[in-house]
Amino acid sequence: MKLKFLLEGISSTVYHTTNLESLFKILKSNTFKLADPKVIKKLDPDATDTKINKGLYSMSLSRSKAGGFQKSSYDRYSNVSTLVTLVLDGRKLGETIKGKPVHFWSIASDGGKTGHFSNSKREYYDEQEDRIFSKKPIIPNAKSYIKSIHILFLEKNKEGIYSLFLKKAEERIEKLVKENQSIPIYLYKNKKDMLLLKNGERLNGIKRN
Repeated sequence: MKLKFLLEGISSTVYHTTNLESLFKILKSNTFKLADPKVIKKLDPDATDTKINKGLYSMSLSRSKAGGFQKSSYDRYSNVSTLVTLVLDGRKLGETIKGKPVHFWSIASDGGKTGHFSNSKREYYDEQEDRIFSKKPIIPNAKSYIKSIHILFLEKNKEGIYSLFLKKAEERIEKLVKENQSIPIYLYKNKKDMLLLKNGERLNGIKRN
């Protein structure tokens, strides 16, 4: 199936969903590390990503805070206690790096059905992906593109096998907040609010437009 593009360029506001450990690395290094095309090709020479990226480093973003990638991530990883969504300035990114909307699942080998499918909710999702491309492996000054940080922290998993992990995560989040007062950071206690980026608890600093 032919690759589908929507509108050229990066949306004015885009979202990047990742994990807590990756967030710490982004903020500590103040860089976004892009996916290496050589690694992708080595893992799967016929991968859809290899065809889309055309030998360039890349990073996947979403045009929607509640896009298919976020929904399927929360659905597939139901026991994950700490997920992160970064709200990024797409206009500013577009000034220094190229990107375009990509309908990744539309060219999956099964016509996109597996890519859209959520096993527990029995429904299909539209991922609404914007993908950025670069000849270089990193994007410097990452913090300048971050408008806000949103962290999911499920307290119901404080007991049992997740307890030590979450205790360490709490300590690191506290440190993260102290060191990043200029970037609004919000904490969420349930997946529904996190998906909509609604009713989050503000952890730091003054409001930044």
